[in-house]
Amino acid sequence: MMRWLAVWLIWATPAFAEIEAEFATFVQEFGIGPASLTLMRPDGSVLVDTAVGQGADAAAPILSISKTLAGACTLHAEQMDRVALEDTVGDYLGWEGPAGEATLAQLLTHSSGYRPDRTQRDYLGRFLSQPARIEKIIERRRTSDRGNLSYFYNNENFIVLEAVLTAALGTPALDWCLRETPSLAKMESLRRAEGYDAIGLAGGLAVQTRELAAFMHALAPDDTWPTADVDDGIVYGPGVVLVKGRLVHRGGMCLITGWGHGAIAAKDSRGWSIGFTYTGCPSPKAEAALQAILDAAVARETP
Repeated sequence: MMRWLAVWLIWATPAFAEIEAEFATFVQEFGIGPASLTLMRPDGSVLVDTAVGQGADAAAPILSISKTLAGACTLHAEQMDRVALEDTVGDYLGWEGPAGEATLAQLLTHSSGYRPDRTQRDYLGRFLSQPARIEKIIERRRTSDRGNLSYFYNNENFIVLEAVLTAALGTPALDWCLRETPSLAKMESLRRAEGYDAIGLAGGLAVQTRELAAFMHALAPDDTWPTADVDDGIVYGPGVVLVKGRLVHRGGMCLITGWGHGAIAAKDSRGWSIGFTYTGCPSPKAEAALQAILDAAVARETP
């Protein structure tokens, strides 16, 4: 995931038409269309905005990048004094025992101790597409113990977070976030993702890549962000990974049938931002091919 950012860090001004043609060939070769790509300069202007198999304005599922938007919403709710990061799940949902002791900050950074991630157990995707199954996950989590409070990526953290925010705000959290959070309200294409809406703020949103790149461009960590250590030099903030001045999150769902979607959102240490969405289940070979396209573009533009 991190190597995707290396090329953007030194990106100059590659020719749009050349990248557009290479991207179209790449998408066709690996069968991952519809797909969209937006690259945004540090000054906020768009360098590349292209799509294959759909219009560049089309909203596409962003899956777990929804968590990055959920993080922005939660921090906005805190600024509005609707919640506090130290508040616990028990404060709003009435959960007793260890599960109720998890704080909003821990949910945002996957350090709640909620283990295992039961949403990953059904390779047909039914946990992510049926509201009744999401409700069962929440109910089972209510009475569970907590494990080690170190970082452990778990969709359930943001499923529970949405339930907490709904209780705290007195209205469905997803609707409130899309309407009241300034950075989300600016995204005119932002909506529930068809087929993933059951998982809500954990992975149920869709947006066009241009607005996703603009969101990442405006995203700026500060000292108030909760964080959890992931690895040496890598931390997880409120729904986003921070590594050496860079911000990135990746979303993906690949079923055993080969059906799925994926997305990448990133901002490098110089301010270059990206939104990328695709369809299907690209392989490491496909990722290497896209990296080669980016490397070639840099080579063409670097003296």
